[in-house]
Amino acid sequence: SKCFCLPQKRRSREVLSIEKTHGSVTLIRDEVRIGLAENGGDPTQEGCFFQVDDVEAAFEELKSNGLAIEANYRVDTHGEHRFKVFFVVAPDGLCYCLERAVG
Repeated sequence: SKCFCLPQKRRSREVLSIEKTHGSVTLIRDEVRIGLAENGGDPTQEGCFFQVDDVEAAFEELKSNGLAIEANYRVDTHGEHRFKVFFVVAPDGLCYCLERAVG
């Protein structure tokens, strides 16, 4: 399975760096570290979910870094909770979902 990574970008107070090892990647921004690892499964049957503060801003940031899709926002319900979401499918078929809780 291939890793889908965005170009690194420097900002005034934030630095995004990427540490890659065989089968895993760690994304680092400010004091936050997110680790992703391959599990050897079928990427088309797997997914990765990220909760964000602002779904639209997250989409625009991805788009400004080369994402070439249109937003496919929708609202999903899980139990008593509702989330505004959009999905991105990497070239290897792994699905990423970015979501924000809504009223």
